[in-house]
Parts: sequence; structure tokens; C-alpha cells
Amino acid sequence: MRSQAKKPVVYLHHTRDGDGDVILFFIDPRVCPAGTHLQSSPVLGIRRSSSAIIDLRGDGQVGKYVIVTENSTYELQMPRAKAEHLARELGGALPS
Repeated sequence: MRSQAKKPVVYLHHTRDGDGDVILFFIDPRVCPAGTHLQSSPVLGIRRSSSAIIDLRGDGQVGKYVIVTENSTYELQMPRAKAEHLARELGGALPS
């Protein structure tokens, strides 16, 4: 995966677009007005981040991940199950 500055964003969900590419919907608190969200370019990969997370529920079901798209690199927290699902959507398993 490419190395770029990671943009910290808030994960909302991911889906496939009309072309079949996996895309990410997110909020960038630095630029998004209240009630709006952004959409990524096609997602190329996901990996676990080595950064610590804020796990408000304390159940260990949240992780921090780096998601690389065609145009940007994002760092975000998301449920582990969603991250594993995203990795499967991209055709593989979540790297350790």
C-alpha cells in the first residue's frame, strides 16, 4: 500500500458503487458541516493501525485501521467485524 499522510476521519459505512468498487462513507470533522458526509474514491486496501484506540464500551470490539483508496489514505476507528467484512469485500483477510 502507498504511504501518504493519513487523514483522521469518522467511519459511517462502506458499500459498492455502480461500478462494483468498494467505497467508504465518512465524516471529516475538520471540513464537514454538521449533518454532512463524504464519499471516498475506490478502496484499495485496509490494515490495522498501530495507534491506540478509544474504546468507550471497553469490550474490545473496536479497532483502529488505515484504509487506502485511489486518492487518499484514511485512519479511523471502526468495529472489528466491519473491518473484517471490508477486507473480505476487497478479496482477502485482514492482515495481522
